[in-house]
Amino acid sequence: MSEQLAIILAITGIILTALAQILLKKGAMHAQKKHVFLTWLHPLVLAGYALLGMVTLCNLAAFRVLPLKTGVILLPWTFVLVTVFSRLFLGERLRREQIAAALLILAGLVIFVL
Repeated sequence: MSEQLAIILAITGIILTALAQILLKKGAMHAQKKHVFLTWLHPLVLAGYALLGMVTLCNLAAFRVLPLKTGVILLPWTFVLVTVFSRLFLGERLRREQIAAALLILAGLVIFVL
């Protein structure tokens, strides 16, 4: 596998992880008044777990090729994407702390790359 394909797989894994987090939260919100075991069986929750399984396969394939430094640069984007997707797909309001945390992550990435 080429390094370019591995980067595409890693980025796909990051996006799927963020989407899985949204599905898990949305499923938990829909099943809120049900027993905890029934929450785990909600279709959105199951879809979130299935996505996380696919992410595992993407990451296994990608990080067989990519150097560790590339992974350290790519993986923190998951936290930023989850925050953005929460706003876009769940309508959550972004708090100052979340924005500050995302900026700190991005600043850390810049420092790491330099």
